[in-house]
Amino acid sequence: MAARLTEGQTPTGHSAAELMQGYEILDEADQTLYAVEHFTQSHLLPATEGTLSAKQELTLPGNAVVQTCVVKVTATAAARAHAATIAELRSEPGDEAGSYRIVVDFGTVRTVSAAVFDPLSTIEMVEAWTGTEFPVSTWDAPFNGSARLARFRSEVRTERIRITVSSQATSRELMAGLYLVLPDSPKDLLLTINDGAPVWNLPGPAAAGVGEDLSFVAWNADGERLVDLTQPLADLTGDPLAPAEKRFDIVLTSREAGVLKIAPHEVDYAVVRRARFNGAERTSLEFDGEGITTLPLTVEGTPVGAKALSVTFGAAGEFPAERRIPPVGPEPRYLPDGSTPLAEIDITPQAAVTLWPASLLEMPVVTGLRLPLLAGPEGGELQLVAWSNAGPGLAVPIAPMDVAVGEPLVADAGSGPAYWQSLMLAEPLEMDPANPPWFALIAARGQFTIALSDTEGAVFRVGPSAGPWRPLPGLFASDEFATLRLPYRLIGEAADRIVTPPLLISASENAEEPLRLDPIKGGTRHVLSAGEASDPALRITHFTAGTLDIDTVDIVSDS
Repeated sequence: MAARLTEGQTPTGHSAAELMQGYEILDEADQTLYAVEHFTQSHLLPATEGTLSAKQELTLPGNAVVQTCVVKVTATAAARAHAATIAELRSEPGDEAGSYRIVVDFGTVRTVSAAVFDPLSTIEMVEAWTGTEFPVSTWDAPFNGSARLARFRSEVRTERIRITVSSQATSRELMAGLYLVLPDSPKDLLLTINDGAPVWNLPGPAAAGVGEDLSFVAWNADGERLVDLTQPLADLTGDPLAPAEKRFDIVLTSREAGVLKIAPHEVDYAVVRRARFNGAERTSLEFDGEGITTLPLTVEGTPVGAKALSVTFGAAGEFPAERRIPPVGPEPRYLPDGSTPLAEIDITPQAAVTLWPASLLEMPVVTGLRLPLLAGPEGGELQLVAWSNAGPGLAVPIAPMDVAVGEPLVADAGSGPAYWQSLMLAEPLEMDPANPPWFALIAARGQFTIALSDTEGAVFRVGPSAGPWRPLPGLFASDEFATLRLPYRLIGEAADRIVTPPLLISASENAEEPLRLDPIKGGTRHVLSAGEASDPALRITHFTAGTLDIDTVDIVSDS
């Protein structure tokens, strides 16, 4: 039996009143007893209440795209636990008036070291369930006549305890004021969201670590650690059609009672909204050839200043193997006034032009050329004739190739201004990347004019329709004219529909790598970075004619 305290001091140097701060369960006469028998052995102040669960409410928009959700979990041993929160309690009358037997049913095996009542009472007996019966008392008699506290002779692991107590209080008041000391640390922790399946679990006890730093892999000295709930919450949000706020109850549970807490540590999210096209979720784009088409994306409810982060969309269609490369340009080089080309070349029955497409750009079979032609005042007819090259590494047209000549391009009088027009071969021409052919532009009648481009384009020669072909005059060797080329686009079949797809799509002009897309009839879904664009749009580069269906476009923005 422990000695009584003198002058109100405990062996720890604290007064009994200090040790009992936060514990309103003993009268003044009993505080010294409880401080000696319990606090001075295993607990620090202030007193802490143990529970089997803790809850944290988190509110997010239903269309939130959760990018980060980290919570701080605390799990430490508690000085005491309110019996009603950790067990089922039931009471029956005792053998004498004012006597009750209160059964504490944990529903599982727990370790118990003490029991104490808040109402004035005398504990007469505490029995631990053995699995079949309540056999003998397991408590130590108190030092004085008051017995609201029963400290067990040793820590007891049991599913139930039965306490026989006498008191002027009712059984309901006694059960409401019953506290237990459970010395074990919290263990087998689980986190759930809205009563769903566990999204995090940690078997074993929550043993305090060292230091103050928070981490995802260990407890710190305060019994705290971080848990990443980003993906579980992302799975419950992100509906572009449900922007209303949703409440999420994050619940931490433990097999053993303890001090359990959950607190948000870092929460970051964007929002997703669905774009509409004149009120519809679907739109069709018709491409009559090569080029770039921009599809603006308007989203109702997007706040001013919001930045688009990504765009998700469905794309469906069927495109032929034909490609027109490049899809845009080359553009003429202009004089400083910006309206007059620096140099133009005329094609007439007396003056023909031949060009050499040195770069085939994955085009093994050519069916024709596209040229930015301006017809003369009387119109004209223009034909495309293939000429052989002198050999690999050379740039010398030799003679017309033995292939049929296609239908001429016929332009009516006054058909300007210049625009890209097609000159087709009679049949597809297989190309040798090491020794590509030349293509002669021969006017059967009338006149055609082509403005020369800067750098991009083909090396070209001039001469009569039957040759010989000559380089341009010495003027074109000067610095200002030396880089001029004849603009053209190849028409042909792609070597590989993946390497040279019919479409390139980006959601930002600054996209480093656009989506390479060869759409299928059934459709596929894709995600593009929007590069924090204020006015998101799909920028579609198309290398051929066709129809593209765009549907269910969802835009993720920062607000």
